[in-house]
Amino acid sequence: MEADAQVGDKKTLSSYERGKAIQEISLFGESVKLRTDDYVGEGGCVWSAGTRLSQFLTETGISLQDRNVLELGSGTGALAIALGLHGARVVATDVPWVLPLLQENVEKNSHQFQRESQVVVKELNWDQVENFDLSNLTVIDYVIACECIYSLEEGGLAETFGFKTDATTERLLKLPWAASDVKSQTILVLCGKGKQLLIVNRIRSSNNLERQFVLQLSLHFNLECMIDTGKTMSRFNITSLEDIELSKGSILFVHGCRI
Repeated sequence: MEADAQVGDKKTLSSYERGKAIQEISLFGESVKLRTDDYVGEGGCVWSAGTRLSQFLTETGISLQDRNVLELGSGTGALAIALGLHGARVVATDVPWVLPLLQENVEKNSHQFQRESQVVVKELNWDQVENFDLSNLTVIDYVIACECIYSLEEGGLAETFGFKTDATTERLLKLPWAASDVKSQTILVLCGKGKQLLIVNRIRSSNNLERQFVLQLSLHFNLECMIDTGKTMSRFNITSLEDIELSKGSILFVHGCRI
């Protein structure tokens, strides 16, 4: 899948080049210098939806300054670094083959951080949460996943957020959009009761993957949603999600608290 780096604010994202490139982007009013790398896969690209997160936070009145944030699928680290520069304390996570690029970019921007450990890089395979160090999760305020809903492949985020906990969930998992082998622990372990969840994702699916994914999450979170079409931004309740048109290219913002 090719990253849609050309979509959105062209002043925010530099031109997208194949292979390795150095980019400078602006997020939350902070300047972030990054190396991208196509050969890392999806994790080596800058995804455009993340640049709109600051607008969503402004619209909802959410502040991540001085908050402890765990980011899933940090990729190049663009969002994690920008949040760190903006005052959040961030644990940036990804799979092993993405970590060298992520660590390099964090170090490239570390001279701008307020404190030495403003952004910490850790390995996290979404389907192997048992191997993740959970010792510091008690202080996590927000779990963020930006541009992580793109696949039903084994080990993808759609699988990560699967649940095996009750009869309703078992029924949902039999639907065509559900991953075949659900390793359901990750998000429930990482986002315990009272923790906040933030998801930002561009609508790309023609089979309602993003919609059904969020509806599945609503079994365990009190969620509110916003959709940004590029022309308008509208807020709606999770109960209305099935009736809302999610046109391709729009950006879906989801925020909620674990119940």
